[in-house]
Amino acid sequence: MALPLVMVVVASGCWSQYRGDLSHSGNQANEFAIGSANASTLAEAWIDTTGSAVSTAPTVANGVTYVGAADGNLSAFDAAGIKGCSAGPPKTCAPLWTGAVGVGALRTSPAVAGGVVYIQGRDTLVAFDANGVNGCTSGPPVTCAPLWTSVSLGDVRSSPTVAGGMVFTTGSNGLLAFDAAAVSGCAGTPKVCSPVWSASFVPGWDASPTVAAGRVFVAGATSVAAFDAAGVSGCLNQLCAPLWSVNGSYSSPAVVGGTVFLAGGDHGLAAFDAAGVTHCMGVVCVPLWTGTLSVAPGEHVDPPAIANGVAYVNVRGSIFAFDTVGYLRGSDRCMKGVDLCTPLWQTGPGTTASDVVSGAPALGNRVLYAGGDERLTAFDAAGTVNCASFPKSCDPLWRSPAATAGFDAPVVSGGTLFAGSDDGVHAFRTSATPTGPTLGSVAPDAAVGRTTTVTLTGTNLDPALTIDTSIPGATVGAPVAQSAVSFTVAVTVPATTAAGQYAVSVQNPDQRRATRTVVVVGGTSGPEIAARSGISAFPGSLWESPADRDADAQAVADAGVGWTALDLDWKSIQGSSTDWGWARGVLNNGGFDGAVRAARSRGLKILGSITYSPKWASPNCADQNGTYVGHCFPDAAHVVDFANFARAAAERYGSQSTVADPLLRGSITDWQIWNEPNHQEFSLPRPDPGRYAAMLRAAYPAIKGADPTATVITGGTAPSGNSFDAGGQTEFAPTTWLLALYDRGAGNSFDAIAHHPYSFPWNPLDDADFNGFTQARYLYLVMAAHGDVNKKVWGTEMGAPTGSVPLADPNQPCFGRSMTETEQSQWLHDYYLGWNTNFRAFTGPMIWKATRDDPPDVTKPANTQLWNNLGLLRFDHSRKPAFTTFQQMTAAGISGPRQGPHCWK
Repeated sequence: MALPLVMVVVASGCWSQYRGDLSHSGNQANEFAIGSANASTLAEAWIDTTGSAVSTAPTVANGVTYVGAADGNLSAFDAAGIKGCSAGPPKTCAPLWTGAVGVGALRTSPAVAGGVVYIQGRDTLVAFDANGVNGCTSGPPVTCAPLWTSVSLGDVRSSPTVAGGMVFTTGSNGLLAFDAAAVSGCAGTPKVCSPVWSASFVPGWDASPTVAAGRVFVAGATSVAAFDAAGVSGCLNQLCAPLWSVNGSYSSPAVVGGTVFLAGGDHGLAAFDAAGVTHCMGVVCVPLWTGTLSVAPGEHVDPPAIANGVAYVNVRGSIFAFDTVGYLRGSDRCMKGVDLCTPLWQTGPGTTASDVVSGAPALGNRVLYAGGDERLTAFDAAGTVNCASFPKSCDPLWRSPAATAGFDAPVVSGGTLFAGSDDGVHAFRTSATPTGPTLGSVAPDAAVGRTTTVTLTGTNLDPALTIDTSIPGATVGAPVAQSAVSFTVAVTVPATTAAGQYAVSVQNPDQRRATRTVVVVGGTSGPEIAARSGISAFPGSLWESPADRDADAQAVADAGVGWTALDLDWKSIQGSSTDWGWARGVLNNGGFDGAVRAARSRGLKILGSITYSPKWASPNCADQNGTYVGHCFPDAAHVVDFANFARAAAERYGSQSTVADPLLRGSITDWQIWNEPNHQEFSLPRPDPGRYAAMLRAAYPAIKGADPTATVITGGTAPSGNSFDAGGQTEFAPTTWLLALYDRGAGNSFDAIAHHPYSFPWNPLDDADFNGFTQARYLYLVMAAHGDVNKKVWGTEMGAPTGSVPLADPNQPCFGRSMTETEQSQWLHDYYLGWNTNFRAFTGPMIWKATRDDPPDVTKPANTQLWNNLGLLRFDHSRKPAFTTFQQMTAAGISGPRQGPHCWK
């Protein structure tokens, strides 16, 4: 039978069900006593006396804290720490009453509604009088018998949810709905109840049901489904079918603002339309957007917490915060076409090992709370206080004293923070005495080779504080108080310091400290620009005459840059598995050896790109226009040959080379693995992240074995979108590609990643998700989300074409004509301005595509040759204005503002 659905109103200030409310948001909307200004004063108010481990979140309702413990008992405590409590601090509190649930430790949170507390034991759902009266002894101690129990559910851990007169939970056979009043489906003395309706969908139900907008959402082992909470739509004979479902392994859902948020899946967090309409086909839905994290198949992820437009999820001990809006509604952290969203902030590198998070986070009054193996922590949920600049990473506002027992998922209610531990439940409240300083903003960023006056803001800053930093060799001046919450300090960073993220700490005289991350950026002086810029030897030194090759190399050196890039063409060098020709080339030019000598004799560093399969290593590779180009990845059987070639190259040109020629020894220690592997043109017949990940995993140890000092870089990604045909995916967006590499275990097989940040036809300084230049920032955020915060993004190919190619589409506001030579010069300036200011902290060198233009092809119309004129020199070696601009930048540095307009038009 179907019972009328009436929503239960949760009392103000309560945390009366799992994750706080029916929607499982993990947010206490009525918490006002604890905030970011006083969270640092939290101190332990009371602990329970049972000594039994509590491994799940407590529930708080009507001034009582309910917990299920390892001793098999449900215990009720005075939330205020008065009744049954001794003097403190901290007080010790005995239960107001206990009820035996069954054999074995309790692993679920209770739910309280209508004067009844419900909890799922190891095999049954059990209901007690929440006031500890009906069915209870007079005590002390007071012990209670169940008001009713359910039929056997199987050994499934699911916290019950109470809504509309129903108790929703799960058993080994699926979702179950019981009459909360124990009338329908109940009989006997003691009373035993059967489900009013059920839904058998998929096995493995360990997640708590969530109720919102008349639907109940529940996660199984391999899917998530939505059902009619009234047991009517899609139901027959008390058995209900899903209204819609999602494939994948996820946490218990959280439903906020018409969106279902699920932690887990492939990318850590996913958002779905709760109505089952948008991004749904039939009864199967796909995400509105996903996070840029990687989660291994079967990896457990706890439910997210949602509030104020932000979703917080714990993945492998770190908290990540995402904008809940997603791409469809305009979040600038989400990428067009791929629906991938990068974190707004995450717990930072300043967070100590003892702050590793466990369990689901909780929110209250814009403070985020997390459990951990050693302590509880509290963070500014807005990502402002104790947070670094980019990528934004935050350290705690407060840490509880370390406890060997650790703490599980916390809850906040009525100005008190509760958490279970291996020795029982603990309660924390704010005190009048500050427990330590906090740090808010640290600005501006310090700069390599300069003295910067940095301003630090925070709370509880003592006038006699000291400041120190982990920046190697940095000199920190005496802090000068500007106010009670603001200090300035002069920080001098040596020129030898690498740009990146470091720690800055303030310490009050009582030894209490606050630490947060600070960014050190590179300057924009000429030598700094030269060290971070290069020009590729395109159109290819292997095919040029010695005179042209040497003239190109001399032009690169004359531009003042530090780098050039050379293609180590596998198919040209290794004609067969035993035929090696390092000096093999055309026009008697000495092949790759000759190109290396030309560059090194002029003082240039070389990025060696290991590219393009010989026919014998990729026998099924299709020709391109009748010519074998080697743009297929090697066959699976020849991946080892690719690694052997990479090893041989590192042995010949690396830091431990023993070849006689001093221009070859130690000439290349930076290696790029392939070119544009995400782009179909260079990964025929279509990009294959699995095959490419195998190439990386094989080449990385091969190169490192030959040269431990080498830097191994992923193949530069083309600024493509995600494209498909009938056979599958033909193009991968750069972030999608990088996520696929992490998902396939290649995260430990590169020291940096490469990207081709072409912005055409938009200015590189136009910050938009479709801009290839902007994509470099998204790629770094993906790396940071996977713990690779210290790895860099290299720009290994970019440029802007000159010529007379006509407008592609006059009806578009920006369209793809070629540029004038003056415009190219402006764009070159803007490329390197953005790379060395906005992107300086997380990038490596950036290399312009071509030294000089390709020869004109008289057999093709001009409008098909847009990309033939990327050079800084014309084909006849005469110099364009952009060449002079390069010389000025490497001599005197870069000055703003931008020079180029919004786009070519």
